[in-house]
Amino acid sequence: MNKVDVLIPTYNVENYIATTLDSIKNQTLQNINILICDDCSTDKTLEIIKSYKKKDSRIKIFCNSTNQGITFTRNKLFDLSSSEYLAICDADDVYSAKRLQVQVDYLAQYREIDAVSSYFNHGIEGSSIRKVPLENNLIKAYFHLKNVFPNPGALIRKNSLNQKNIKYTEEFKYASDFDFWSRFSEIGRLANVDECLFSYRIHSQQISEKKKFEQKKSHLEIVRQKLNTLNTLSCETSIDAIVWKQKIQSISRVQFVCREVSNIIKKLSSNCQHDSLVPYVYDINLRSFCKEYGHFGLKNYIRYRGINNLIKGNLYGLKFAFDCLKKK
Repeated sequence: MNKVDVLIPTYNVENYIATTLDSIKNQTLQNINILICDDCSTDKTLEIIKSYKKKDSRIKIFCNSTNQGITFTRNKLFDLSSSEYLAICDADDVYSAKRLQVQVDYLAQYREIDAVSSYFNHGIEGSSIRKVPLENNLIKAYFHLKNVFPNPGALIRKNSLNQKNIKYTEEFKYASDFDFWSRFSEIGRLANVDECLFSYRIHSQQISEKKKFEQKKSHLEIVRQKLNTLNTLSCETSIDAIVWKQKIQSISRVQFVCREVSNIIKKLSSNCQHDSLVPYVYDINLRSFCKEYGHFGLKNYIRYRGINNLIKGNLYGLKFAFDCLKKK
């Protein structure tokens, strides 16, 4: 039996699927199956996939009888899989040739980890490397604010998936990745490897681009529910600001965000005495937000978080303060 099932849902990706399949079939780990489920594409996606199958017997094609959407298709691929490891892939991304080998080796070494992802390039050309937390506890804490476990680069143990009986859901269909891994982190252990193993393509046909408003709405609802479990009320406007870092023109709105996020941190610090990482996650993201507003951001951080919290940072807060002051 092959060691890895590569799972690729497709829908109208004729411009990208060939590059993705080239990066998969050229993996250094060759002992794989490539399971593709097409969701009734209306372009040449299926034709391209079939041409690849003629040259590579590892490719297996499945088709939905009607258009069902990404969550249904991902779950169908889970059900169709049978190998020890399942590699989640998107049909428009590009994968490092060593991705699967590195991740299989990691899970073989760290038996307590259920799934592993990695750093990634944000974009294909002229891209920048996006680093994410490596260790399970910090990843889990981050799910109270945002997703730091890249879904398109995830490798998961099949046994773990079966034992935990967890799947993607339609409840948050435009933030299904965030929802899936947020729930998974509560009952399983996650890790990221500190290597860049895939490139995340950005284009206008992505769900994340076409449904930005719906995605943000779902994301904020997931965060609200997570904070509710910690008896902490969220402020959607403030969380939106520190997650997506959209530039705020109004000085009073910047003050509002600093004040409200500081209140969330105080509440979390009181309610999460057993887990200081959740307020820590909010604090470092507030710092990142404040940096964008230079001297004014630093002033408001100190105003609402205080000097004592400032000096808890890197180099007693000097690096954060310097970064703020050099911002024009």
